[in-house]
Amino acid sequence: MARVSEGRAEVAARELLQIRGWDIARPPKGNLLWRNEYRDFPQLTDCLALASKSGDSEGYPDFIVIDRSRSLPLMIGETKADPNRIDLACKEAGNYAREFIRKGIDVLAVGIAGSAEEHIEVRVQKPENGHWRPIEYRKSPIEWLPTPDETQRLLHNPDLFALDPEVPPPEVLEAKADEINRVLRECHISDARRPAVVAAFMLALSRTGGKITNQSEYVLTEINTACRKAFREAGKSEVEDSLTLDEANETLQNEAHKIIRILRLLNVPTLTGSHDYLGHFTSTSFATPAQTQLANSSRHATSPGLWPILWTCGRRTLSLILHAALAGF
Repeated sequence: MARVSEGRAEVAARELLQIRGWDIARPPKGNLLWRNEYRDFPQLTDCLALASKSGDSEGYPDFIVIDRSRSLPLMIGETKADPNRIDLACKEAGNYAREFIRKGIDVLAVGIAGSAEEHIEVRVQKPENGHWRPIEYRKSPIEWLPTPDETQRLLHNPDLFALDPEVPPPEVLEAKADEINRVLRECHISDARRPAVVAAFMLALSRTGGKITNQSEYVLTEINTACRKAFREAGKSEVEDSLTLDEANETLQNEAHKIIRILRLLNVPTLTGSHDYLGHFTSTSFATPAQTQLANSSRHATSPGLWPILWTCGRRTLSLILHAALAGF
């Protein structure tokens, strides 16, 4: 069971890297090496000869992200199945990464704990005055992995310890929207209703910091409760039932964990909006005054620009919902 859980954490690591623009194939085609693949790269094994999780014997980190043009490491990563062990994952990654730094190779240390099915904790660190310091966004550690460009900036600027999130590529959002669309189709959610259903999941994840149960008998109730609370706190109780999910839909109960997993990977639980995307969608895409009123109410219940709630139907809708949520970062 422990090995299965660790495997889920590794799957999450792969997906988190891919979402941020890394090629997860093995070098020289891609950027990602796992622990059993290092032996073909002597420049890595030489640095790791004295490295370990504890820092005092030989060992290998769970994964290394490589600059394939130079075959040099960029990020050293450790994964843990339990999200509560994120500090340990960071410590172990730092012990491995320190060996590369001693050899004159600048790298980031990355800890990933948990899984998309449960909860994901991510932390990225780089050295400062002999200690590891987390990369931050608005004075809190970032909860996503840096893109290739961000990684280069972090490594080449010793004073850079803060990042603003970047929107994943459109093709990533379309692919994830396709996955959500397939799930909702299986749950017999109509095209017209799907944007509101996705928005409810996103709002609930944002309000709870991603901590929504995976137990099918409770998940839809928790989502509805979180959405109602968001509207009430925003002073919009008159539309608090606008995003209510059908708690009697047993298929949605059983499949909800798939939607939550996708949105967790896209970092929806920690998003904060900084652009008025919802205002844009409201003025250009909502057909009726009632829909506009609902959108404006939802807009006040969340960060700016997160929820084009009842827009048109189909794959394009879900893709644009994700765009609106993630572009707000």
